[in-house]
Amino acid sequence: MANKKKISAFISVNLILVNALLCLAYGKINLSEYYSQTQERFVTNKIIRISKSLIGSPYSEFPLGEGKDSKLVSKPIYLLDEFDCLTYVETVLALSLSKTKENFEKIYSDLKYNSQENDFFHRNHFTSVDWNYFNQKKGYLTDITKTIKDKNGRVIAEINTTLIDKPSWYKKIATSNTLWQRYAGRNLTEYDKAELKRFMRKAKAQKSQLSYIPISKLRNNVKRIDLSVLEKIPDASIVEIVRKNWRTKKILGTELDISHIGFLIKNNNEFTFRHAHQGDRVVDIDFSKYLEQISKQASFAGINIQKINTAPDIT
Repeated sequence: MANKKKISAFISVNLILVNALLCLAYGKINLSEYYSQTQERFVTNKIIRISKSLIGSPYSEFPLGEGKDSKLVSKPIYLLDEFDCLTYVETVLALSLSKTKENFEKIYSDLKYNSQENDFFHRNHFTSVDWNYFNQKKGYLTDITKTIKDKNGRVIAEINTTLIDKPSWYKKIATSNTLWQRYAGRNLTEYDKAELKRFMRKAKAQKSQLSYIPISKLRNNVKRIDLSVLEKIPDASIVEIVRKNWRTKKILGTELDISHIGFLIKNNNEFTFRHAHQGDRVVDIDFSKYLEQISKQASFAGINIQKINTAPDIT
């Protein structure tokens, strides 16, 4: 009798989850309906289910802004049906960590900005020195890259040092109409130029010292991806693709050290990278296959791993 009750409760909870995920299907998210139906308690399970429900959503480069009232970037504050790699991760995190629509919007803004001022200047533009740093400080994330060890118990992480030149980046986008069109979706105006140059004078260059597991340490003795290393990464962790000597300064005004971000999903002995694939859509790909593909690129250094924590109280 007790077993029947447990089975019945299990089925009931999963039916609730199925209904909740139907509210998310194909990016047509009804937030109010979603929150009225989902009762999943564990963040990892929610990350896995919500990220999966958004598979197939189209990729959109720099899709967000500060809302329709913004004089700089008037794109939506958030979207639920199209993403770039970072906004996909932010959306899944905010949905997984929140309990109501209002709570979702607060958490999304908290992930996206590093200040109570939700403007372009205070947005977490750079993954390593902004998005990672501030969201670790707020308690959303923990960098666990240095805790991953090889079969002999040795730490395999190294440090990648990159200068993120924010003043030079602002100067670049203030003088490049092509680049500004990518961010704002429109041509540069004199107002834009003046604001970006004002931001440039306030900004400071920052040295990023990013932990990463080199691709050489991700391979075994026969030069294949070592699954025993991947097994040590917690399910539904955030994986960031780390670059070394990427040579982006000429184009963007600064060097960068992270080029991509997504989730590592584990199922028995299978490892899947779930991400918003540039120029395509949200997809799943075998993580070993993905690593082998990008390892052919000279600038690819390895991976950084961020563990997702429960949400801080910002209600």
